[in-house]
Amino acid sequence: MDVPKAPFICEHTVSDSTAVISWTYALGKQQVSFYQVLLQEVTKKSNEPPNAKTRPWIFNKILGTTVKLMELKPNTSYCLTVRAANAAGVGKWSKPYKFATVATDLNSFPENNPIQITVQRKEPQRKTVTIGLEEMRRLEDLENLFPY
Repeated sequence: MDVPKAPFICEHTVSDSTAVISWTYALGKQQVSFYQVLLQEVTKKSNEPPNAKTRPWIFNKILGTTVKLMELKPNTSYCLTVRAANAAGVGKWSKPYKFATVATDLNSFPENNPIQITVQRKEPQRKTVTIGLEEMRRLEDLENLFPY
């Protein structure tokens, strides 16, 4: 058994104080026992690039592919990574995923109708294509017939 591959964070929904983050993993490749999530608040000073705070929050033994984060600060940026674990050990961390909570504006919206934003993304498709010598010759012939 191999350690699991890094998950891909595919969706988040945020409000002013909560975030629901979802991810996918390679089905059928490696068995996953649980996930670990690392969350850091991102700070930005006026003339500096964004910087992750030094003390992250670590959520351990998450059984599903979604985590709900509560009591977040309004209008704040966060960075999150996820990794899967199984009997063989822990896999690699996912690529860092940045998201931000929305600002609280109590005058504009009633309390029973809060703002929520959902962002979805797809994992880039990477495929290996093998072309034989005969197919390569046909492509060269087509290129001569239909130049760029």
